[in-house]
Amino acid sequence: MLRSPSVPAILLAASVLPASWAWADNADTANKSNNPLNLAPGANLQDYYSPRLFDTNAHTNDLLLRGTLPIAPSDVLGVPQLLRATLPVSTRPDPHSGYSTGIGDLKNNTHYIPIGFGAGKAWKAGGNIFNAFLEPQWTVARKGDDLPQFTLFAGINVTFGK
Repeated sequence: MLRSPSVPAILLAASVLPASWAWADNADTANKSNNPLNLAPGANLQDYYSPRLFDTNAHTNDLLLRGTLPIAPSDVLGVPQLLRATLPVSTRPDPHSGYSTGIGDLKNNTHYIPIGFGAGKAWKAGGNIFNAFLEPQWTVARKGDDLPQFTLFAGINVTFGK
């Protein structure tokens, strides 16, 4: 059910505008920053903040710290490989009172469809490539309660040394 008069306008804009805008110093910088198999290690920090859930005044926050290590094809493995480790820190409403924050797996058994528009910038600083972005997301369809009405997705990626 659409509760806000701005939702139809957002959906219309989604159908006629590109899903995201990105600026980079040049195409090579953007391509290296966004390609997980670029043969350079990387680190990224992403945050999913939902200031309000449906049918409640509660909020959630998921902070993800992720490291990546691409491995070039070799005689043993003929295709590129990607090693990735993620450390999630999640804040959720506590049924007893307040909120709980902890490190561990994200329990993502929710069913909702977000639509978002983002902007970002990739740039080279020394030998590293930085890629920062911000993307507001609105839930346009859902099944269940305690799901985000709106999420602010933001992050920074660093590709080291290439």
